[in-house]
Amino acid sequence: MSSTRTRAVSFPERNAFLRKKSYSIPWDIWSYGPDISGSFRPSALIGRQTTVSEYHPGWRNLRGARSDVGGNFYTSKSSVISEMVDQATGGSKLIQNGQVMTHWNYQGPVLPWNCVDAVFPPAVNSDVNSLNAAGAEAIAQCKPTNSVADLSTALGELFREGLPALAGAQFWKDRAHLARSAGGEYLNVQFGWLPLVNDVTKVAVAISQADAIIRQYQRDAGKVVRRRWNFPTSTEYERTLFRDNTSGYFPVSTSEMFNPNQLNMGKVWRTRKTEHHRWFSGAFTYHLPDYFGELSKRVAEAKKVLGIGLDPETLWNLAPWTWAIDWFSNAGDVISNLTDFASDGLVMHHGYIMETSSVTDTYDFEGLTGFSDQSLRPLPLILNTTIKTRRRANPFGFGLTFDALTDRQQAIIVALGFSRT
Repeated sequence: MSSTRTRAVSFPERNAFLRKKSYSIPWDIWSYGPDISGSFRPSALIGRQTTVSEYHPGWRNLRGARSDVGGNFYTSKSSVISEMVDQATGGSKLIQNGQVMTHWNYQGPVLPWNCVDAVFPPAVNSDVNSLNAAGAEAIAQCKPTNSVADLSTALGELFREGLPALAGAQFWKDRAHLARSAGGEYLNVQFGWLPLVNDVTKVAVAISQADAIIRQYQRDAGKVVRRRWNFPTSTEYERTLFRDNTSGYFPVSTSEMFNPNQLNMGKVWRTRKTEHHRWFSGAFTYHLPDYFGELSKRVAEAKKVLGIGLDPETLWNLAPWTWAIDWFSNAGDVISNLTDFASDGLVMHHGYIMETSSVTDTYDFEGLTGFSDQSLRPLPLILNTTIKTRRRANPFGFGLTFDALTDRQQAIIVALGFSRT
């Protein structure tokens, strides 16, 4: 069951202080005025986070977990990520015919503008279909060598290589009988005995190699192999003029802090950075159907051929003569079944496609600030919206439900101990 939680995201608030003091010339008698204080807390910069997730008690015991304890997840967070740094400045102004000097000191944040109309960047996230398609692409790229497909390919190559030699297998007995009867004279015939030995040996080698491949396939069946695939991160930038004819902003200020000849002579630029990062993480295995019972019965004869020196007498004694034909006849059916099974044989213990999308707006001030002290510059204001999404796959991929699986796929899931969820 999924739940939705929402919370406000605050930002580093800063108090601002303005201290004024004045003195008369030339007596240098100081007169302290009251401190003026304020705070920078525009409601427009209160962020928000919304999270939609499922409750999985297995997370508490994740260490060493063998089963899938995760689920779908979504969170969107808008926040201020720039620091509200306190800056200090000061200045003096001579008034009353040069007889009184007023001096002020400011401490607090200095911003590009008052930010009351600030807006967090828009959320950018992929839809379900796009994430499912990305998950399918990732699986195709990073899955372990598909043993089912590789096995059928390897057997198919051996099958094709052995077929020319097998073509005359029905006459091997007659040719062996002829060699046995002909004696030494026949053994010296280049196109008699030697081609026969070559044909029989080639078929035996093919069967023996196929047996080694099948045994390796059987040993690897059911093992869990973890894989991860990272898509290239995409980054885009866009720079636009956000505000023209403006000045910098103090949360607390007086007219003495500004130069009237420089007011509204600045600009605020917005640089938008959009990033997308996707990745896949999963654990694969494959289910092994029992296709090899008949094949294994013929391997002993093939290994026997390779383990003895062939002469007409021993070759004659290698009855029954159908062992090679039987193996190749059954191998054809196995290869056909494996080819059909390749799309269903590889399954995932767990698989997730994940995406992080981030949009960051940086506001920079350019030009004359309007401050009496031009060395004091507004700091950049940085607003960010980040969305994190995770989608869970079923054992055969993304975007499928248990009921949509074929009967064979459902049988494989049951055989591997997966649940319907």
